[in-house]
Amino acid sequence: MRTLLVPIAAAAAAALPAQVYVPDGTASAGPINNVPMGGKGPTGIYQNLRTQIRVPASYLPGTGATVTDVGFAGGSTGNYTYTRLQVRLAHLAGATLDPTFANNLAGAVVVLDKSSGARFDVVQDQWRTLGLTASFAHDGRRDLVVDVTIQGAFFNGVTPGTRRSDVLESVFAPAYDIGNPAPGGLGPYPTGAKLMLRLGGDSVVIVGTGCLKADARPIQIGHAGAPRLGTTFTLSASAATPNTSLLLLLGASESAFGGLTLPYDLAGLGAPGCVLRTDVLLTLTAGADASGAASLGLKLPDDANLVGRPLLGQWVGPAPGANSLGVVLSAMARATLSR
Repeated sequence: MRTLLVPIAAAAAAALPAQVYVPDGTASAGPINNVPMGGKGPTGIYQNLRTQIRVPASYLPGTGATVTDVGFAGGSTGNYTYTRLQVRLAHLAGATLDPTFANNLAGAVVVLDKSSGARFDVVQDQWRTLGLTASFAHDGRRDLVVDVTIQGAFFNGVTPGTRRSDVLESVFAPAYDIGNPAPGGLGPYPTGAKLMLRLGGDSVVIVGTGCLKADARPIQIGHAGAPRLGTTFTLSASAATPNTSLLLLLGASESAFGGLTLPYDLAGLGAPGCVLRTDVLLTLTAGADASGAASLGLKLPDDANLVGRPLLGQWVGPAPGANSLGVVLSAMARATLSR
């Protein structure tokens, strides 16, 4: 592995991102709203609900992208259960969001439809994805519509809801009956839920979540470029402790590291909830700037024998007051090498 990667200084490059945040990636900011995922329950007008959220095309790559998952920022830790959870993605049919649901959908695709056992786990001030079972091809030009229908919602936790913005338009119909559907809803209002859209097409998947620093935020891992042999692939960090030195752990196995079975919780070392997900074949150092951002470029050799092999990366950074070990780990990036 040491011969596989050569670290070089790198700046962020224009590339298809693994995920985009709409309108921003701060999971701990914004009012908490029962729309679109539901109220506490078991009764109430927000237990059966249909919502459409307009995502301006400017948030997505202009060359087009495949949306593979949708995430929300939890208001508190717990889980939702539903008798029906259905999600559609579509291009916006017109120039504006209309109160009539059907008028907003062009080329709608059902990307999730679950009934018995439907569940959505949330963690306070962290992003969690729904786990879509199908994808949607966005054309790069038209606005995107995220259409969520819930039935029989119940929240097992303290505060139901997810973080919302004050700029994204939404239309919603409380007390919505999927068996006798209302044609439209209320709005549009600038109160759409904050979203994370995971994009496919570049063979990079973010696995797990990072553990929290004292400010209740994890170090976020991201990337620029695609893991293609003969090119430079960049792994980045954000929301790290400002002006500190970070370690980037690089490996090739997410099942074992020496005598350890992965993933491995560092609770025994004083960092409960911080999970090591990769073996450590190489460590690199990067300095976080005043905003807590850092990046490292990895030069991938042009070796056909490496096609299809995984490259795993995880950041470790100092976090005074977060735990007795004084460090936190990010989620893991799993990149599949290609030509």
